Formats: sequence, C-alpha cells, structure tokens
Amino acid sequence: MEIAGITLRVLEIITVILCGIRLAVPPGHFRWERLWTKVLYWILIIFWITFNAGNIYFFKFSSLQEIIVSIGVFITLCIFFDTYFWQLFVQFFIYNYTVYIFRFLYVFTLCYVEHVHMQNYITVADGLGWHWIQLCGMAVTIIVSLCLCYYMHGGPLIHRQYKKDYKYLAVFVIFEIFIGESLFNNDVAGDFIRGEYILFSTIVFVCLFSLLSAIIFYKGYKDMRYQQQISDMNFEMLKKQYETIQKMYTEKRMMLHDSVHQDVLMLEYLENGKYREAQMYFEKKLAVTKKKSKNRYTGIEVLNLMLNYEIEQAEEKTIRVNCAVEAYLCPVDETELCIIMGNLFDNAIEAVKDLPDEQRQIDFAIQNPNGIFRIEILNPYEGERRKIEHHYLTTKKENTEMHGLGLMSVQKIVEKYDGLIEISDEDNVFRVVVSFYDEEVRDSAGT
Repeated sequence: MEIAGITLRVLEIITVILCGIRLAVPPGHFRWERLWTKVLYWILIIFWITFNAGNIYFFKFSSLQEIIVSIGVFITLCIFFDTYFWQLFVQFFIYNYTVYIFRFLYVFTLCYVEHVHMQNYITVADGLGWHWIQLCGMAVTIIVSLCLCYYMHGGPLIHRQYKKDYKYLAVFVIFEIFIGESLFNNDVAGDFIRGEYILFSTIVFVCLFSLLSAIIFYKGYKDMRYQQQISDMNFEMLKKQYETIQKMYTEKRMMLHDSVHQDVLMLEYLENGKYREAQMYFEKKLAVTKKKSKNRYTGIEVLNLMLNYEIEQAEEKTIRVNCAVEAYLCPVDETELCIIMGNLFDNAIEAVKDLPDEQRQIDFAIQNPNGIFRIEILNPYEGERRKIEHHYLTTKKENTEMHGLGLMSVQKIVEKYDGLIEISDEDNVFRVVVSFYDEEVRDSAGT
C-alpha cells in the first residue's frame, strides 16, 4: 500500500498540474516563441512539480503547499502566456480548487470511517498508512482530469464571449475559495471529523458547483442564441446580395440579346448609306450602355459587385457615397468579405438615412499597401451610441434582439484572420477601420 500510495500521489500531482495548465491556457497562446523561453518555462513547471512531490515523504498531502504550488504555477502562466488575466484566473482556479475540495472531502470521509484525526492521518511520521479511500480518490482524480483534457480537445475549460463574464465568474471563484477555507481550517484538521460536518460540506459545495454550472450553461445558451441570430442575419444578407448579382447577370444577358437586333439595324443603315442615322443610333446606344454599366473599382470582382450593390442601396435613400478604393489582393474569403462589406454599409446607411440632406454621406475607402488590406468607413450619426463591453449597439428601432450583431459578426471574422478592428465615435462621426495582413506581414510582426 505504501508504494501504491506514493506512486498514485506522484501521478496525481503531475496530472493535476499539467491538466490544469492545458485547461487554463490552450496551445497557441505562448508569449514568446523562442527556445530559451520555452526551456525556462518548463524548468519552472518541473520545479513546482518536484517541490510538491518532495513533500510526500512528510505529508500525504499539505493544504498549505497545495496553495503555494497553485499560486506559483498561476504566476508562471501569467508570465509566459498571452491570455486575458481573469480568463486565466477563472479557468485555472475552478479546476484546481475543485480538485482541492474533492481531496478534502475524501480525506474527511476516511478520517470519519477510521475515527482518526485528519492531522494524524496526513502526517507520515505518525505511522498511519495510505488508506484505500484516498487511493481510490487519487485514481478518480487522475482519470477524470485526463478524460476532461481529452474531451476538451485542447480548448479552454470555460469560454465566454465577453471579458466581463470572466470578472463575474472570478468573483464567484473567490467566494468559493473563501467558503472552502472557512470549512477546511486547522481547527477541523486537529479534531475528529463528524459525519454531519462531511454531509454539510458536501451539500455546500454541490450547491456552489451547481450554481456555477447553471451560470455557465445559461451564458452558453445566450451565446448560442447570439450565434444563431448572427448566422440568420448573414444568411439573409447574402441572399439579398445573391439576388442582386443574379439580377445584374440577367440584365447583361438581356443587353447581349438586344445588341444582336441593334447590330442588324446598324448594318442596314450602313448598307443603305444612311451614315448620319447610323452615327446617331450608335451614340444613343453608347449612352444607354454607359448608363447601365457598373463601375469597376478594383481588380477584385466580388468587391466590385458588393460596392455597386451597396452604393446603389445608398443612392436609393438619397445618401451620397464618397468611395476611394485601391485594392489588388484580398486575404479574406469572398463570402466573408461580402459579410464584412454588407454589415459595415448596412450600419452606415441605417445611421444616416434619417439625417438632414446635407449630412447624408458615407465615406468609404479601401487601401492595399505592402500586404495590408485596410477597409475604412465613416458616417455621421445623431444621439448616443450604446456600448456594452466594447460592443456597439445599433440605432435600429425594430428587432432589438439583433442590436450590434452586425459589428460582432465583423469582429469574429477579423479575429479568425488575426486582423485588427478599430471602432470610434468621436464628434458624432462613427468610424470603423478593419485591417487584414498577409502571411509575410504577420510573420514579420511576430518576429
């Protein structure tokens, strides 16, 4: 039992620390991609594992040492990983403190069963061997931790859409730690454990974890609803854009069909020597063609179609669009580019359509210098822009559930391509700048 206890305890320490790191900071968030920093990071992690494991020869487990090691590993992660502090705090301590509480509960249980002081049991010098309940508890901890890491597939333990959610959860975690330290203190460790106390502690923490799970699932449900609304909105927008493109294609086919008959008439004029009539007819046809033809702003066909569509929508509402576009390559998928353009223009048109005539103006620009694809759109607005956690809400009166989803959709695409988005609303001018970078620019910026 002695060898089994020491072996399981060492495996538990290694598993809890490494799984805690994996669940707190998924791969890809390391702050410095240099060999010596990675070596230094792993030296520190091995140090904390060794420091915790070395205490086995004195105590079967030590709450003080567990706290010291947890704080030490957490500080190490804060230094070496580029992750939002409160997100890291919540993910790391929810997992580690859950393991900590579970360990206390099964040690409480075995002390109650054997009617021994907890301090006497965990102190190796007192001569009490490893109990089968603790061996089973450590085995359960190892198996559940490994299964949890496998199930998450390298993803974070808890993912929230807004950073403020992590702050709320952090308050809950701190409250949970406070309750835990109140229940599991030195007075309890030095006295006989009563069954009522174990039952009370179990009920308290089951209620706390149930409340935490309910909060997380509720927020997850709200996030799913937002995602569904964004998907529905993007689908409707792409559907309108497809119908417009199909209409433009039909018009071109009709122009081609009509031109056959027009060419026959032109040939007849020329054959009969009616050159003046032929010239007048040709000038009239050319004027009609110029009027119907669409502008070509860039060398990117889908961008030309989107600009023609959005500018046409704005002009129908007597909104002037100042367009300055110079683009050759776009690092974004065509469908996602349509979503970005559609959302930015829809928000701008919605903001200015009810303004006085002299203010109905949208300034739009695209630049493509040195591997950077930069979109900028500005529009005036009236009133105050509502903002929640850096997310702007639209001024639309209808369908309030869709408020702000357009910009959120743009932000998600920007995050997907590791781009940047800047939003400002100074002097009653709303400005959005979206920047994407090709691989060479991103690599050079990373080094």
